Amino acid sequence: MQGNYNPDEGKPLNTGFSAIMKTVICCVFILMLAQIIGTVLYCVYLHMKLDKIQEEMTFHEDFVFLRRLQKCAKGEDLDNTFLNCNHIVNEFHNLLSKVKTNTGTYEKYKAETSPAMQIDAEKVVVAAHLAGTSKKVEASNVLQWAEKGYSVLQPRLINREGYVRIGDPGLYYVYSQISFCENTSSQSREPFVQYIYLKKANLVKKMLLLKGAHAQSSYKDQSCGLHSIHQGGVFDLSNGDELFVNVTDASRVNYSEGSTYFGLFKLGNFYSDGSVKETQEQR
Repeated sequence: MQGNYNPDEGKPLNTGFSAIMKTVICCVFILMLAQIIGTVLYCVYLHMKLDKIQEEMTFHEDFVFLRRLQKCAKGEDLDNTFLNCNHIVNEFHNLLSKVKTNTGTYEKYKAETSPAMQIDAEKVVVAAHLAGTSKKVEASNVLQWAEKGYSVLQPRLINREGYVRIGDPGLYYVYSQISFCENTSSQSREPFVQYIYLKKANLVKKMLLLKGAHAQSSYKDQSCGLHSIHQGGVFDLSNGDELFVNVTDASRVNYSEGSTYFGLFKLGNFYSDGSVKETQEQR
């Protein structure tokens, strides 16, 4: 009897083995991938930890530095260390100098940028100092003033035709100096008189504030015998008030630089109870 031959009957079956190998390879790949991910995460964690440790060490450097200074001051056993006390002390002095410089710069910057300083920068001082001028002297002998040289006229004060108008009410110090030539060629013995008047906005009649006089001397000379009258006082002035200076003979006034002038400045605000509140510019 003749049997049939099948060539596949003597070969082992590889189907199950291949499935197992695939499973093993997948597991190994997953393990390797997990190991790589774990290693990366560990490295990231280690890096963050080192940064934190380094930051903490930086925060504690000042304590370590002070500890070294203490050792230098106490003269402890430094032979077994690398401490150089002279170097450490010098570094400490340099550090103190930098701290003082930075602190001073910051305090200066803080003061300059503070609201109080900004307000001070915006403050306006109410004051005027005018020089005498021979131009436009009227027959009434009212002296004229001009802004020349070192003269000052704050915008709240107006100078017009010899009259200085008040634009900010309060307590003012008013002053004036008139330099003049003594009338030696005249037989008149009348003194040279200087007046400072106040003209109120609601009154027609002028008010005399200050008066100064200089009597004629008996000595006669053709040259100018130069004299000066200076006077000043404190007055409560209202908005719209006008001040002016009058003399007995305007033709004798000397207008050389610094000789004849008129000025005023605000001291504070005057109240009905007699108290005076100091202005900001006077503080």
